[in-house]
Amino acid sequence: MRPLESFNGFIGQTKAVESIMIELCGSAKAGKVPEGFLLTGNPGLGKTEMAKAIAIQNKTAFHTVRFVTRTEIAKVLSKVEKGDIVFVDEGHRVRHEFYELLFPCIERKGLTLSDILGKEKEIEGIDSKKQIQDFIFIIATDQPGSLPNALKTRLKDHILDFYSERELRTIISNWFDSENKKVPMDESGMPKKEALVEFTPHVLTVIARTGKGNPRQALRHAKTVRHAALAAGMNSINAPFCKSCLKKNDISKNRP
Repeated sequence: MRPLESFNGFIGQTKAVESIMIELCGSAKAGKVPEGFLLTGNPGLGKTEMAKAIAIQNKTAFHTVRFVTRTEIAKVLSKVEKGDIVFVDEGHRVRHEFYELLFPCIERKGLTLSDILGKEKEIEGIDSKKQIQDFIFIIATDQPGSLPNALKTRLKDHILDFYSERELRTIISNWFDSENKKVPMDESGMPKKEALVEFTPHVLTVIARTGKGNPRQALRHAKTVRHAALAAGMNSINAPFCKSCLKKNDISKNRP
């Protein structure tokens, strides 16, 4: 949703960002790895992006696990190094028995991969005797009530809020800039002018208000407007064109 070089570059969610930063910094100074975080909030508020930002800040790898079988979990954990992120999206869809497998990991009790594999201890490419390294377990969900209580008491909960208009303006502006940087070069080594799209400040406000506090929704509308401008051969988007485009696509600040 928004390219990042550090967690400090995350736009919005100030309370959650500050709290997580304190946890990361404090744990690092103590030579420990945080158990993990539970990121809750409506779809489109940046839960996955925040998890990736934590990996960037921690300078560690980011692993996604779907929790379908013990073997899949073991394959992911076999690649995990100390401090890496193990991320589960839509955590409410995971069967509780898989979470129970990892409780000892969260509590730093020193599991090996054989503890995860159970009866399937001989899997090609997996050393079942390998000890699972301490990792940061992050779960994203918009239905925290469906998670087992034993899990919720083990992870620090961070609730993501809707974004302000100012924050959405910044996110949309950054997205437009990043899209322009992707424009292919012409024979002279300069960006192709017909693929560059600029915008007036008022355009950001118009699009931000249609987002209704949701970055994913706002960026979807920004993409609609940008593509319409390219199709029309326009290199600059003004407010009247933006409003007309949104209206044609049945998008307004009063509708999702």
